[in-house]
Amino acid sequence: MKKENLKFAVRARLIWTGVIVSLLFTSISFYIFKEQERKLRMFTQDKLITTLEETYRLQSRLLDVNNAKRRLEIDLDNKKQQIEIISAELQQEKGLRNDLEVRLAAAVKEKDSVDLDKIIVKKTGKISRTLRRNKFRTDLGTSDGIKKGDILSVYRDNKFIGNAEVSRTKRTSATASILSDWLGVEFKKNDEIRVER
Repeated sequence: MKKENLKFAVRARLIWTGVIVSLLFTSISFYIFKEQERKLRMFTQDKLITTLEETYRLQSRLLDVNNAKRRLEIDLDNKKQQIEIISAELQQEKGLRNDLEVRLAAAVKEKDSVDLDKIIVKKTGKISRTLRRNKFRTDLGTSDGIKKGDILSVYRDNKFIGNAEVSRTKRTSATASILSDWLGVEFKKNDEIRVER
């Protein structure tokens, strides 16, 4: 009986030792696994943070590039509009020139010799500023042959709107008073001025 108790005690001790060793091995394995998982999680988080920072930098650069692109597109549109305006003005000037050439050719055919002093000269300009007391300033002056007492015809969109008389002149500008028949008409900046002699 003592041998059996001894065998039982040895077996129980061996089993408990095995269980303890097994639990110890499992605990160490679990600890190592958890440590590796923690390191992998930290590595992944670092990578994610780096990737997010790079993404934010790229988004910021993309936003700057898009803003620059929009500014360039606006500038390009403005330049196109300016080109269209200049082209239209050039076409208008060509039309006026062709008209003058036709009139000159007709005058030459009518007479063998042409008295250049009698050719009608049309000067055109614009209202540069409206003033009080039914007056305005024009961008034509004595350098354009304007003199006090000249009658100026005012047009808007090629429609006659009234007459004014030059009251003061400078080299590059003149002041005109609206004639009484047109005192109720509103004259505006950039209305066209024509001087016909």
